[in-house]
Amino acid sequence: MAQQPPQGQFFSPETQNAFWASFHPDIRAFLEHHEQGEGWTYGFDELPDLFTTLAGALPRVVEVPLTARAERVLHELIPLLAAMPLRQCLSGIAWLDARADEYEGGWGVVCYLHATHIASTADPDDGVLPHARILAERIDMMLRCRISADLFSHIYRLNKGDIDHAA
Repeated sequence: MAQQPPQGQFFSPETQNAFWASFHPDIRAFLEHHEQGEGWTYGFDELPDLFTTLAGALPRVVEVPLTARAERVLHELIPLLAAMPLRQCLSGIAWLDARADEYEGGWGVVCYLHATHIASTADPDDGVLPHARILAERIDMMLRCRISADLFSHIYRLNKGDIDHAA
């Protein structure tokens, strides 16, 4: 099992580099390209204390029962995740979701579903609306990226002869 980073260090550049190193280079290039176009985010080097505090808070977030009362936590979490660079945001959501119970959806999925709900139904004056749209669009983009990478990988293996054409 992979070693966990020290408490509060999940968003550090070293931990993030290790997290993303296992992804296919095409996915990393795709995400880096999109991240460079985000002018509204703050990086670890700009606000290290905030990133460290948020990383330390993630374990407490997953302890909150996923009930209707969790909506307040989601409303506070969505703007924080949306203000992070793309890859840190996505890794944070993945971390939250990986701590799900076997029979219950994780906080990452709930955060995404809540963001999409806000993005499609919120009052235009709701302050969390632009952040919810950013978060929902980021996750949608990652889902499309993963599907595309799987398709291209399959085509590559097919052309290379690793997959039987007749199958």
